[in-house]
Amino acid sequence: LNHAIYNRNRQGKLWNRLALIQENYIKINGHQQCLNTIYEALQDPYVKLGDRLALCERARKLYSRPKSKGILLAEWITNEEENLIWTVPMPKQIEVTGCLLANDARMGKVTYTIQDPIDGSIQFCTVEQLAINHYRTNEDYTYGIHSEEAIIQTLIGLLFLDLIYTLPAPNLLIDIFQTEPLDFHTDTFYKSRQNQIDE
Repeated sequence: LNHAIYNRNRQGKLWNRLALIQENYIKINGHQQCLNTIYEALQDPYVKLGDRLALCERARKLYSRPKSKGILLAEWITNEEENLIWTVPMPKQIEVTGCLLANDARMGKVTYTIQDPIDGSIQFCTVEQLAINHYRTNEDYTYGIHSEEAIIQTLIGLLFLDLIYTLPAPNLLIDIFQTEPLDFHTDTFYKSRQNQIDE
């Protein structure tokens, strides 16, 4: 966490992990250490917005526990969270409903039923298939696939292959075992290649 050369894209996750360890495993004054760590993490310019929100959420939950009243010091939480909420636009929300058939939380399986729009038959499906069915029947999509962004990432990788390895600054590839330049998951990746990417 004290260096600013490698794994800048993981700074927020590393700070969050340190805070989690302090919260759960340090018996003496661990909760206050956790809040202090989160405050320090929010001062780190390499902590991205999503990680900042996760850190604020952890701090808010810890600070609002009944046992924490009057013991923990973290007056900064409310202001920090409000500042972040105002800078993040609210996403569009779409509600998908379905008929729950079985819920086996131990096995990690939830089964729903849907009605086939063509022949009217009842089919069993997962939550992902339920969402795809919703978009096909209610949102006029013709096809859907659940892929956890694998298709998008593959297409971007293929289309941007030459730009990914165009090095606008020296020392972005310093080892033969690197699979990507050091600035790949940072904000400067786009800024330093903006003209080529936009074109």
